[in-house]
Amino acid sequence: MDIARDIGVKYTRRDIFLDITDQTDFKNFESYIKQQIRKLARIALEKGSAVGIGHNKKITIEAIKDSVPKLEEEGIEIVPLKELVQ
Repeated sequence: MDIARDIGVKYTRRDIFLDITDQTDFKNFESYIKQQIRKLARIALEKGSAVGIGHNKKITIEAIKDSVPKLEEEGIEIVPLKELVQ
């Protein structure tokens, strides 16, 4: 991050990694990802925005899709990263 700033490249910081572990138990892994999404939502509500990253895995994408309606009810909007980069 310091290097990006020093050379004038836009950057931001990750708040949560959604699927850092690679569990084989699908049900528990989905639950873990959804817990991470809830943590990310709390951070977003506290700070005004938050950045979550994850792998392009079917389970991660499905967990995000399943979480969107609840996030929207809370007034949380999922936006492209470029909207949060400084």
